[in-house]
Amino acid sequence: MHMLGPRSVRSPSQSGGPSDSRSGDLERVGSEKNLPLAFPMARWLSFDVEERSRFNRAQLVLDAMETSVPNTVGALARDTGLEHQDLGEALALLEDLALVEFADDDGSELSVSLVATPEEHIGVRFPDGRVRWIFISRPVVEPDLSREELN
Repeated sequence: MHMLGPRSVRSPSQSGGPSDSRSGDLERVGSEKNLPLAFPMARWLSFDVEERSRFNRAQLVLDAMETSVPNTVGALARDTGLEHQDLGEALALLEDLALVEFADDDGSELSVSLVATPEEHIGVRFPDGRVRWIFISRPVVEPDLSREELN
C-alpha cells in the first residue's frame, strides 16, 4: 500500500488542547515541509484557525488515500477517523483543488481516486500590489501528450 506520507498537522482537539494563537500553530507545524497541502508559511499564516482546520482535515484524507487504487468513502472515514460531515467537507475541498475524482459506476459505495498531489503555491504580485497564489499540483499518472500538445 502506497501512502502519500505524513504532512497533516494535528487539530487542537487531537493535539491535547485548544490553541488559537499563531505561535501555537507554528509550534505544531514545525517547518514548511510539514504544512498541509504544500502551503508556504507566508500563506499559512494568513488563514484563520477554522481555515487551517479545514486544510488539516483535507491533508489527513490525502495521507490516508492509496495512490494506485480508488478508495471508498467508508474506508476513508474509518482510516481518518473523521466525522462524515468533516470528511465530506475535506473531500469537497480536495475536489475543488482538482486533487481527487469521484466515481459511482457500479451502484456500490462511492469511491474516490487520487488524481494529483499538491506540489507548491506560488505567490505572484499583481499590478494592483496584491499577492495572489497559484496552486501547482502534480498528476498521479503523467498524461501522455505529444510535444505539439504541450504549451
